[in-house]
Amino acid sequence: MWLFENSDVILPSVYLTEAWAPNMRKSIIKGRVGEANRVARATHKRPRPHVLTYIRYAYTDTLNFLSQGDLYDAFSVMDQKKSDGILWGSSFDLNSQAKCRNFRKYLEDQLGPILRLFTKPKYSVQGIIHQQWH
Repeated sequence: MWLFENSDVILPSVYLTEAWAPNMRKSIIKGRVGEANRVARATHKRPRPHVLTYIRYAYTDTLNFLSQGDLYDAFSVMDQKKSDGILWGSSFDLNSQAKCRNFRKYLEDQLGPILRLFTKPKYSVQGIIHQQWH
């Protein structure tokens, strides 16, 4: 525990493999994020270390984009466990025009809609207008 007692953040990774069954992938996400939260709660440090989950938008074995189901499972577990996250990829994923087009389609059709379900805007246009005129 000495390592976590001296840490401000705990960084579980939930890199997924497409070869695993979908229920196994969900179990791995729950297990890793849950264990990171357990460790954070077990520290005597105040404030407790923040849990910041790393997830890649592609499977590690095939480099195919994560399915909508896996995206939903990952972000719903992170939301339930109050873990923020880092979604990352590699320059290799975007090193051609075709790859960039594919990623944009994925972002617009799958990743973006799922992220919108789990992100809360910092402000709303209505709130800004209300503040300006009242």
